[in-house]
Amino acid sequence: MTQWRKQRATGDVIIVRNADDGAPGFQHQDDAERFLEQLRERLGKYGLELHPEKTRLIEFERYAAERRKKRGKGKPETFNFPGFTHICGTSRKTGCFTVG
Repeated sequence: MTQWRKQRATGDVIIVRNADDGAPGFQHQDDAERFLEQLRERLGKYGLELHPEKTRLIEFERYAAERRKKRGKGKPETFNFPGFTHICGTSRKTGCFTVG
């Protein structure tokens, strides 16, 4: 993943790992989609595949709630990693974005 990030990403990419699980974050949606496609191809060469219930692209960032609302969608999706549920939220004191 580090090599892919250096060679192919057009925006910022973060990588969070825990044991054999990972939660990459991408600044640009097209980077995320391209990475997921290429990761599936690479794993397929070795007879491996991503877990279908654990692998998905979600919009999870500061403006996710506003953007989803404009498109007529509900609140941003949550995700579990590693054993914690991550939620897009806002601070009660400042109203700024926070991860709950």
